[in-house]
Amino acid sequence: MGAISVGPGQSVDFSGTNLQEAGVDESDIIKTDGERIYVVSSDRLMVIDVLQRRVLGSVDVVDGSSVDLLVHASSVLVIRQTPHTVPGHVPHTVVQRVEVGGGSPRVAQTLSYDASARLAGELIAPVA
Repeated sequence: MGAISVGPGQSVDFSGTNLQEAGVDESDIIKTDGERIYVVSSDRLMVIDVLQRRVLGSVDVVDGSSVDLLVHASSVLVIRQTPHTVPGHVPHTVVQRVEVGGGSPRVAQTLSYDASARLAGELIAPVA
């Protein structure tokens, strides 16, 4: 649980994702850092200012059958997976690191691999 300052003597609480393991952030379909909300809509990552209730910017992300987000510092990790077509098959995952600090969001890096993922500290941890 964290808080952001909204004025003298005021604060607004926000919550993170329910953690299954201490120190390991689980991905979710919507994330917040207390100041901004991050959500993917129509294959675009939208960055929304919490206090002003307006879109600060957006960027195209890779399409996929699912979307999961992780937030770390000034980056959002957008995780998209292809559907399971063969029982027991490990999904094909694409992870895009989107820089959201400063101006407009921009895709800084794209990784592709066959596994699922979680954020452990500062590392993206594949989960088979």
